[in-house]
Parts: sequence; structure tokens; C-alpha cells
Amino acid sequence: MNASGGVYWRSAPDWNTPEAIPGNGFYPDTIISVQCYQSGAGNVPGSSDSMWEQATVVGGSGSGSGWINEHFINDGAAINQPSPGVPPCAGTPESLQPASNPQPVAVSPQPITVNPQSGSVPPGPAAGGNPTAAETGAMTWASTMANQHNRTYNGLCLSFVFRAYQVAGVNLRPEVSVPIGSDTYPLDIWGHLKGRTGAGTPPAGALVFFEPKTGSASYRRDYSHVALSLGGGRLVSTADGVNESYTHYETTAQHESYSRYLGWWLPA
Repeated sequence: MNASGGVYWRSAPDWNTPEAIPGNGFYPDTIISVQCYQSGAGNVPGSSDSMWEQATVVGGSGSGSGWINEHFINDGAAINQPSPGVPPCAGTPESLQPASNPQPVAVSPQPITVNPQSGSVPPGPAAGGNPTAAETGAMTWASTMANQHNRTYNGLCLSFVFRAYQVAGVNLRPEVSVPIGSDTYPLDIWGHLKGRTGAGTPPAGALVFFEPKTGSASYRRDYSHVALSLGGGRLVSTADGVNESYTHYETTAQHESYSRYLGWWLPA
């Protein structure tokens, strides 16, 4: 509501941080899935509401995900109150905003235990080189979503990996040489990527691409998949054949048990 003409997503809980990408926003008929809430700046024009929520488009006009003020959400909540039943965002506010001066994040080594049934793989140390601040930020956000068993990006794997880098302050769209829209699948952009691509064990921070082993061309496209590498063969993935319920940890080998591994992409 209150979104006549469309409103851009915000990259932080502040009206002054618009993500000015054409079509990347919400409209009066947009249906969203809300992930969590956080108090922020009460500076939306015509409103003093300081309650912000992270959400993703799941229907209607618009596309993408980001921060949205409660002033625009038709959920019946009072001013400065979150949507009913929505949990607070995990971590400090800074961890959910693009980093203006990214710093490396140390990841403490942990034992790795793989449970093939649940797809539960503790994150462990980042492996496969020395990740940049952006790669580390993307992995940290993705791991937080896995730790929360978050369902926001079920069926939106491409949006998930792009959002991981967006939170770290990097827009991946200029790194893709073909258009991206609401009907774009991972297989559509594979082979049209700037930066480094390869096969073998994906380095930490890489986007990892898969497609079904059998089926028609349209079926393989519609069921193609992308996940985010933590290094060492570990991935963070949205709901898939390993775990159909929520964002989770898994391994490349687990996903390869039913899907063809295409390769990895490390954005420039």
C-alpha cells in the first residue's frame, strides 16, 4: 500500500539508501514474503514509521528483495510495529547492510560433519584461497540464512546468491552479459559471465551451477540451480533436492547425486 507508481527497495533500513535498478521494487499489487524486522530511520516522506523489514517479491508486479518500511506493508500492524509473526533480524544492523568499507571476517575452524539425509554441513573454515571482503560478506550473510533455516528464498536460488553479494555491497548484474528478469533461471546466465569460471572444487565465494541430468531443454532450464560456495566442497543452498524445506548447508557431492555440476563462477 502507499506505493503508487512503484518504490525502490532500500539497501538498509533508511529511506536514503534506494537500490535504483529499473523494475527492482514493489507496487500496490505486489505480494511479498517478509524475512525479519529491524528498527531504523523514520524518514519515509509523509510517515514517521521507523519499522523496517527485509522482504522478497513472490507475486504481482515488481521484483527483487531488500528493505521495505512498514508504511508500505498492508498487514494491519500499527505504526512502528512489525508484521505479525515476523522475527527480528539476526546479528547487528551493520551485518545486514552493504559494507561501505568492507573488512575481512575471520572464520574459526570447526569440524565438518556431513549428514546426507538432512544436508546439514557446518560452515567450517573458508577454503580455496583467500576470499575478498565482498566474498566473505556474501558467505557470512548466506551462512546466517542457513543457520536460521530461512525459507524466504525457496524457489529463488538466483535471487539468493545475487542478494548475498548485494548485502556485501556488490551488484552482480553488470557482471552478467545477458538480461536478467523475473523469468531468468541459472542456466540462462551460465556461459554469459564476467570474471573467473571453472570446474573442479569451487573456491570460497563462488556461485556454483547445476542442471538436471535428464529431461528436455526447457525442463533442465526450469530446474537449474545455483548455490554459494563456502570452499572445500561446502555450499549454502536454498531449498533443493538435498533439503526441500529451507536454506541449508550441503556439499557439491550431495547435489551431484541427482544433478549435473556445470561449474563455478567467481565474479570479478
